[in-house]
Amino acid sequence: MRRNLFLALSMSLLLAADVFSQMRAYVLVDFEGPVEYTVTDSQGKRSGYDPITNTDYNEIPYAGYGLASDGETREFGFHSILKDTLFSTTYTIQAFGTGSAVFVGDALARQTWSGKGGQFHTEGVIDKNQTLEYKFSYSTDSTIVPTFTKVVTLQIIRQDFENCFKLKLFGKEEFYKDLVHQLDDIVKDVAHKDSVEARKDLEKFSDEFEDVFNETFKDNPKKNAIVMAEFEKTHKRYVDLDAHKILSEDVSLLLQQLPKGHEKGHER
Repeated sequence: MRRNLFLALSMSLLLAADVFSQMRAYVLVDFEGPVEYTVTDSQGKRSGYDPITNTDYNEIPYAGYGLASDGETREFGFHSILKDTLFSTTYTIQAFGTGSAVFVGDALARQTWSGKGGQFHTEGVIDKNQTLEYKFSYSTDSTIVPTFTKVVTLQIIRQDFENCFKLKLFGKEEFYKDLVHQLDDIVKDVAHKDSVEARKDLEKFSDEFEDVFNETFKDNPKKNAIVMAEFEKTHKRYVDLDAHKILSEDVSLLLQQLPKGHEKGHER
């Protein structure tokens, strides 16, 4: 078997509350959807599965990776009953697409017996052989709050944008082409090292996307799926919930990397 059955069994046990209650600290990551992934700690040790190279990794002590009991969710668990087994680190999570769809992920960290830590949820879109990256920062110091962040570049925004359009999460063709031109302008701004102009164009892109999303659900505040389907048939522009959530997060994270000042020539 590609995955060690023991690892899958370990992950099922990790989900039990009585096991959790006995652990001093733990880190859990899971993704549901067409995704496999690897987790790499700050020492370069990996756990998980890379479908591109067909390689299993089991280098992180006390860690396991495998399918959960539902047969769908891929889980990584790193747990410790001993005081010093977990250490402060930033985990790099490399997600590999095995199909074309929206996926969801969760990350959970506990730092103390009392349960102090953090819990995070993410939603993404991916296609076969594509990759996405996340950073999961964990500290044994309970005064330092864990963080979980998607790594976003212009290339990732374009990848997510194209995937959302292919899956008909927004449309239609004319709206898509308009946004493509705007993305092209942003790429040119960055190529010219004009980060301020790139920020303005990215904000324009975001505003237009947000306006269409608001228009899509203006008369559908409860976001009923049937009403949404009818809207898509009769309108030239629409943005559904998944596309809005994924691309809004992308834009927000990229905007954080761009300056608000007025100098030209600032490199990201």
